Amino acid sequence: MPDLGEADPTDVVFVHSARTPRDIVFRPELDFIAATAPNIRVVHVCEEDRPYEPWGGYRDRLTLDMLRQIAPDFLDREVFTCGPAGYMAGVRHMLSDAGFDMDHHHEESFTFEPPTAPADASTAAATGTGHKIEFTRSGHTIECEADTAILAAAARAGLNLPASCAQGMCGTCKTTLLSDSVDMRHDGGIRPREIAQNKILLRCSRPLEDLVIDA
Repeated sequence: MPDLGEADPTDVVFVHSARTPRDIVFRPELDFIAATAPNIRVVHVCEEDRPYEPWGGYRDRLTLDMLRQIAPDFLDREVFTCGPAGYMAGVRHMLSDAGFDMDHHHEESFTFEPPTAPADASTAAATGTGHKIEFTRSGHTIECEADTAILAAAARAGLNLPASCAQGMCGTCKTTLLSDSVDMRHDGGIRPREIAQNKILLRCSRPLEDLVIDA
């Protein structure tokens, strides 16, 4: 491990969001940094826990109230966000709603795909290429073209859905399809038994019809 004795004294609050405690990447390294660099505070936020890995820290998706508890002075800080497009869009909207000066907000994307122009939902509906997707837990309904991955359409609509990689290999974007069907072409981020239980990877799935999803 690097010697942090001469690290920059800038006060840093590092907030890491994960689906479960097991999904926290580089956790030993982050714990080491937190223990040896007094100017760096590491905070983990887990959306859920499991019976075999109970979680006593911040739980649920990152919210504005949660951010205020973690860093009460966040309005006076530089904010750097890295992650999937949907996550970054959620953070961006959250900061904007809080009155944060967005000149002090910086982003780095996980994906390597060129940005796509926002589709016109009315045009998609008129041409018959769009499908409605209802997310039951968040209460949102979006329009998704037949040739667009569900996660990409959700990110374009500003929804913050769990995701980490850009290929659907990590399984973070896994969720339950409650009704209808998708075209899912994955690279190993989901098991056959999970597919049999109506699990899908949002990053690798395109709608074949209107959908209802547990997310």
